[in-house]
Amino acid sequence: MASHKVRVGIIGTGFGASVQLPAFLGMKEVEVAGIASSDSKRSLELQKKYKLPMAFASYDELLECDEIDLVSIATAPAEHERLVKKALEMGRHILCEKPFTMSSSAAKGLLKEANASHIIHATDFEFRELPALKFLVSRLMAGVTGRIVFGELRWVVGSWADAKRPWRWQCDKAQGGGVLTALGVHLFNTAESILGPLDKVQAVTGITITERKDEEGKKKPVTSEDHATIDLTGKYGIPVRIVLSNVDPKGSGFGISIRGEKGVLLLESTSQEYGSGLRVREGASPDSAKIVYEDPKPEAGTDARIPPFQALARRLVAAIQEDDRTFGPSFQDGVRAQMFLEGVRASAETRTWVDMGKSSK
Repeated sequence: MASHKVRVGIIGTGFGASVQLPAFLGMKEVEVAGIASSDSKRSLELQKKYKLPMAFASYDELLECDEIDLVSIATAPAEHERLVKKALEMGRHILCEKPFTMSSSAAKGLLKEANASHIIHATDFEFRELPALKFLVSRLMAGVTGRIVFGELRWVVGSWADAKRPWRWQCDKAQGGGVLTALGVHLFNTAESILGPLDKVQAVTGITITERKDEEGKKKPVTSEDHATIDLTGKYGIPVRIVLSNVDPKGSGFGISIRGEKGVLLLESTSQEYGSGLRVREGASPDSAKIVYEDPKPEAGTDARIPPFQALARRLVAAIQEDDRTFGPSFQDGVRAQMFLEGVRASAETRTWVDMGKSSK
């Protein structure tokens, strides 16, 4: 591996500050040059707190800084396209949060530009780095279930179950909010990575809490879905179901059920916390399946999102150091996720099966 440090600039001080920043700071092969916020005071606060070399007054100032090799974009999805396009113009390597853009046509255009620019590009599907999921995949590869006949992925939590939680951009479909963009694209990406390409979708989505008050107490409509049931089929004929909700206070968290001719593999969560307390069970049936893997207990106060993000970031940084343009998950995964989103929404509107390859805009 090359010895030079990769200089990283982070755009966005939500997920960017709570997960990306501590993850990058914990990597000796990285130098965090600085972080940019829509509020320049917030950037300055984080620079002082973490003793970062620079604070940026705007997103564009960071993108134009010649002392940055990799730009990590963690803003609302509606801002991604412009920021990715400018990062490409500046010749930066790019890590973009999901969903990649607001339309598959825009995503395809950026993928084409990125490939032509010869930069390393990534979409942050860090979920695939979870040790429990990797263990489940290893058992699938070992053939313990035999021929797979059905797969179900669930992510049912209560993160937005409190009707008093203030309105934010996540409540606005136009800004890329909703359970599909927050959780659904992760499960779709995971499903395709372990069960093969998926092309047809039938979905039902809904909004349970239709109105929230903003920080100033003004009532605003919620236009982004907070629950969905999605059926998919694909190249190998395996039926797949994805069940989502972020308004279920008694939800079971994240889970996967893979059923095969020889037996089952179950990934289960013991809490609603992201990526924490996961275990894998294996056996002839769900009732008889035994625990074959359990996550070690995390240290108190540890954000469970940081380790999987850091695992993806380490691979990305290594790819940049070695000029390896085969890195994945790439912008191509971002394109696929956007086609999924468009297919789900088209199906929910028409109440019919939709070919995702034909639903893109």
